[in-house]
Amino acid sequence: MNIDIIIPAYSETGKVYRINSVLIKGRPIIDYTLEAAINAPYIRGIYLITDDSSMLERYGSLKKIKVVMHKHEENGDNIRLKTILSSALKKIKGARPDLAVLLLTSAPLRDAGILESALNYARSFEEYDSIVGVTRSRKSRFGVLNVGANGKTDYSQDRTCISYTGKGQHYTAAVNGALYIVKTNRLGKLNEMLLSSRTYGFEMDEEAGKDIDSSADVAVAEAFLSMKEERFGQHARGRFNVQRLYIHDDRQMGINRNVLDAMAYERHFMRYRKFLKRISASDDVLDIACGSGYGSEILASKARSVTGVDCDPVTIKYAGRHHKKKNINFKTSAIEKFNPKRKFDKIISVETIEHLTDPEGYMKKARGWLKPGGQIWLTCPLSGICRQETENPFHISEITYEMLKRIMRKYFKTTSFYRLSGKKIFSGDTLNNKTAYIVAKGAL
Repeated sequence: MNIDIIIPAYSETGKVYRINSVLIKGRPIIDYTLEAAINAPYIRGIYLITDDSSMLERYGSLKKIKVVMHKHEENGDNIRLKTILSSALKKIKGARPDLAVLLLTSAPLRDAGILESALNYARSFEEYDSIVGVTRSRKSRFGVLNVGANGKTDYSQDRTCISYTGKGQHYTAAVNGALYIVKTNRLGKLNEMLLSSRTYGFEMDEEAGKDIDSSADVAVAEAFLSMKEERFGQHARGRFNVQRLYIHDDRQMGINRNVLDAMAYERHFMRYRKFLKRISASDDVLDIACGSGYGSEILASKARSVTGVDCDPVTIKYAGRHHKKKNINFKTSAIEKFNPKRKFDKIISVETIEHLTDPEGYMKKARGWLKPGGQIWLTCPLSGICRQETENPFHISEITYEMLKRIMRKYFKTTSFYRLSGKKIFSGDTLNNKTAYIVAKGAL
């Protein structure tokens, strides 16, 4: 399948004057889109369509970019995407692409990884006309006002908190303009916004889908880029950055729970960092209830192989897109039904057992998943140690120290239990949720 990227860069588009020359952290905004296109996989050709001669002077020498001069009849906000794409396809020499990826230069924060994910997402559908980038719509927690010409207001919506719908459900999203993937043989079925009844939304987070429409957006984009460098940059981040990496995962998946509780993220992240010290380079590791997969990535930085398992298919799909490495394999399975074809040297189980109806059955199964001499390392909140003021609706079983000790000693040859306190990582929970956590080790 031939895939071409079309990048329109007309001199007057959008509300920002000469948008393509606007500087974002000292670089022209168009550079970010070109860089994403050049580094994206599966692409046959990249075409920069412009009426601006300075674009030809600046980018005409790039080997992977073909600058096509084209004078468009419309300017400003009235340029229609279907018209732009149709005109560009007529200008491309050679065979018409099967897929055309339209990238607007006003969205500088979508990178090559986002393009790869979007193209892989498109492959998951047998029939479609277009794939468009979308961002989940947020509601004001203060309500909405209709403001008349005289300034008088009409309260039109009850106060509602920022909310996301549950996984796998319908959700309201805004087309962000960051990317459009179009089957060229279906172009005639699309409207001027490249949409039809067979259009699918590719969900992107607020950063990746940010559209530069004002001077304030420039400042926001620069802040997002700085945050991205801190989150993923090797020097600022080390191997991993706890809070921003974890918050990024939760927001991507539409999880709003505890996003502002930085200490909760720090604690959960450090569990994996602590367990990493127990992993050797020859270990095959099982990460039970791996969630978004960032913990599996941490373990994989040292282990020979990591298998991440979670019951939610949406979560596993996300993990495969954002945390997949050569030595990581993600699987969708309920723990009660998990039946691996191989055994493991180490099992890592971070706050899992309290979510199960049969904790003892879980320990019995875990024993069977281990190689001779294998170990399970787990953490869980203990019931009865500290008062939990905030009830967690996801906790099904109340685990006491005596209960956990009895279960583990029944199925493991040796067991060890650790109660760390004070400034150490396995201390009481944060804010008003005063729960004590325990670390347990079981070995065959």
